[in-house]
Amino acid sequence: MISDLLFGKASSQASAHAPVRLHTRGRHVIATLRGVDAAVLNDEVRLRSALAQALLTARATILSMHSERFPVQGVTLFAMLAESHASVHTWPEAGVAEVDIYTCGPTTDPMAALEHLKHLVGCTQSEHLLLERDVHA
Repeated sequence: MISDLLFGKASSQASAHAPVRLHTRGRHVIATLRGVDAAVLNDEVRLRSALAQALLTARATILSMHSERFPVQGVTLFAMLAESHASVHTWPEAGVAEVDIYTCGPTTDPMAALEHLKHLVGCTQSEHLLLERDVHA
């Protein structure tokens, strides 16, 4: 019933109640990791494990993960989170991984996930952008 209210599927029972007030705090980290060994950036199993460990460190709830290793080189990973999502795309030939972690709510910390991921993959340089998002409805 609450999901119906949040996603606009009004029912006769729902209309008898006051509208749901939604306030969520989202934090979105976009990062480039440099100086990562090409073998690490091509290792789908190691990257899946590293991303999962990093997300758990951030207190995220992993609902599912999908990854794909490309025939020549490179890996893409995606994690569906109860709090939103995370993705990693690698370019082993450049020693680069592009990372995107978006979480909503007060308990998850995407910066903690990023820092732990950097450590696990052996990143020597990085830059990131942190976007703070407040949603009121």
